[in-house]
This record gives sequence, C-alpha cells and structure tokens, in this order.
Amino acid sequence: GDLVDSICTPFAMDLRECGYSGRGTQQRNCHQGEWSEWGACLPPSSFASCLEILEFNPGVENGMYLIEPDGAIPKDVFCDMTTDGGGWTRIAELDFAEDPCPGQWEAADSGACARSGEEPVSAFFDAGGIRWREARFNFGVGAARSNDAFGWRDRSEWTIEESYVDGVSISTGESGSRKHLFTYAFGSPGATSGSVVCPDRGGAEPQEFVSGFYACDAAETTESLGPLFARDWFYAKASGRGGVRSAIEVRLMGDEPADNENALVYYLSLFVR
Repeated sequence: GDLVDSICTPFAMDLRECGYSGRGTQQRNCHQGEWSEWGACLPPSSFASCLEILEFNPGVENGMYLIEPDGAIPKDVFCDMTTDGGGWTRIAELDFAEDPCPGQWEAADSGACARSGEEPVSAFFDAGGIRWREARFNFGVGAARSNDAFGWRDRSEWTIEESYVDGVSISTGESGSRKHLFTYAFGSPGATSGSVVCPDRGGAEPQEFVSGFYACDAAETTESLGPLFARDWFYAKASGRGGVRSAIEVRLMGDEPADNENALVYYLSLFVR
C-alpha cells in the first residue's frame, strides 16, 4: 500500500517512465527513510516525434527538427507545432505535377496519378517508426469519367478489401486485415439523383466500416478534370489505444475499369501524431 511504498533505504534513488510516449524519466530520492515527491518529467536523450518535442518544449515553432524514432535512423522532418494543438510530423508532401507517382500509381495526362486497369492500385506512406494515433491530411483528388460513389451496383455488403467505392481509400494494415481511416468518394458527374450520386444527395450510403469517415463530391461533367477538396483538411484516428507504427496505404479504386471511371491524385500532404 501507500505506507509500504513510502518506506525506503537512506540515499536510495528511484526512477520511472513518464511523458506522452513513456520515454521521459522522473526521479525521486529517499530522505530520512521516506520517498520524496516525484520530480519533473525529464526529456529523453533524443525525440521520437514532433509530438514528443512539443511535450518537452512547449511553445516551439513550426519548422524542421531532428527526430529519432525507436529503431530508426535519425532524420530531419517538418513539424507542425500549431495546428489543432500541434505535434504533427509530416510523412509525405508530394505534387504530382513535378513528383513521380509512388507505388502502383501511374502518371496521367492531367498531371496527376491514377490507375490504369480494373484492380485497385496502392501507394504506401511510411511513418518512419513513429507511433501515431491520428492522421491529418489534405489530398487534391479528382474524378475522371463516370464515377458512382458508393452506388450503381449494390455494394452495401462489400468489404474494405474490395473496390467498395469509386474514389480513394485510406487505410492501415496489410491486405486481408486492413483498417479503414478515411474515404474520398466521387459521385456521377452531372447526375442529380439515383444511387450514383453522393449520399447527402440521396445516393447509396457508405458501408458500415466507412461510417461517417468520408467526403463525397462530384465533378460538373465527365470532362471536368481538376482537384476536388482542394482546401479541405481531414482527420482520422488509428485503431487501438496505444497507436500504431503502420504505414498509411492509399488505394485508387473503382468497380469498373479505369477507362470508364477513375480517381486522380494531383497532390497530397500527410501528417501523423
């Protein structure tokens, strides 16, 4: 109990972990046979993320910082220390007008990345060993041709492992055990009713695993190429109390071949904390 815990050997010292990630250290000393109060939480010798830097250095500014996640090589990263409490580590910043398409994505004529066949195509964005609980992102994404959001076919029972949406799926985990983070859905261009428009306009509802973690919009016409959600930032939480170190997978998908419906990614910015 508390009485037993308060008894100690003179000149003894006790240490315990502290801080958001448990990598800080607190110390207490034995004084006249009783433990003192725990001291301040001292920072680790190196910082594993922007959030850990902010925890031990409140008020620091946005900018480049050196971090050393567990088991990873030290590296300089950009930290957003102000948005929504700060502590965000940037893991990707790409503009496909200049940058090559990652993973299985292929370059499109419009200066974006897209899929070229019938199956979903993936790109993975590594968190670099950072344990994270939240993602914050801005994607300049657009629709090409006749996308149908969550509709046309009855996809209500389709799983995250299938082409459950005409759009972009963001998830963690490996194939067969993916965990949903967020979905960008593209409704049918120019349509005003039916299952092929966005859910808020009467279209097919998203699957249960998607829940409310999605955004849906439609191009004005099938020739209206250009990014939707250009200024919109979205948030998503990783499953599990302790967070994850998983990469973030972004899949471009549709339930028909790419020459009939496609998803385009023009640029993206992705942070975790």
